[in-house]
Amino acid sequence: MPRRLALLAVTALAIGCGPTIDLGEDDRASAPPTTAPVLEGYTAVTFENPYYWFGQVLVAPRFDGAVMRRVAEGATGPSGCTRDGGSASYGYAQDTTTGYPCATAHDEARCRAELTCAWTSEGWHLEPSNGSRVFFVFVERESPTIVTSRADLVARVGPIDSAPKAFLLVLLDRGTDAKIAGYRAYPDRFEVLVRRGPYSAPSSDELVGVASDGTLTEIERHTN
Repeated sequence: MPRRLALLAVTALAIGCGPTIDLGEDDRASAPPTTAPVLEGYTAVTFENPYYWFGQVLVAPRFDGAVMRRVAEGATGPSGCTRDGGSASYGYAQDTTTGYPCATAHDEARCRAELTCAWTSEGWHLEPSNGSRVFFVFVERESPTIVTSRADLVARVGPIDSAPKAFLLVLLDRGTDAKIAGYRAYPDRFEVLVRRGPYSAPSSDELVGVASDGTLTEIERHTN
């Protein structure tokens, strides 16, 4: 059994939690009711939602803004969209925005229309239970660009120099049944503690390294 993660399994209740991230009043209501015990020297995290963490990623000054778009199961593509305007109707379940998309566009109306109608059949299937998937749309002046791969995402948000960026990459890779329970920052990487199952009785713990270039490495894993 890996030594560091074994401590969680054997003496989890005896390990003190590090300081938690201040989520603000609006986000605390959605956070899990209990904080997971974390390894000594790691900061506890009590909010695992990948949409929240994307909202904390800074994309300026290269991009005006970006959208993380979740599309519901069965969506077949936009209807009612035109290059110069119109409305989209194709089962969006959630849009999460960071920055100010189209803020510097010469034709803001056209930029916003193209952003609204951005569509792809590809993306990450984060929630297999309901069939929804997500993709990203980055806006550089008047040009919305769809992103559906980790390499393209890292090329736009890299280097991975903040905890929200690291958490986002881990959750996209591991899926939303994984929870971010804690992390530790180093000059060139992050170590992220990933937990599956309820906080009170997790089924597994995994320690994932996230390098500044976006490379993910499994450091340790323990199945409870």
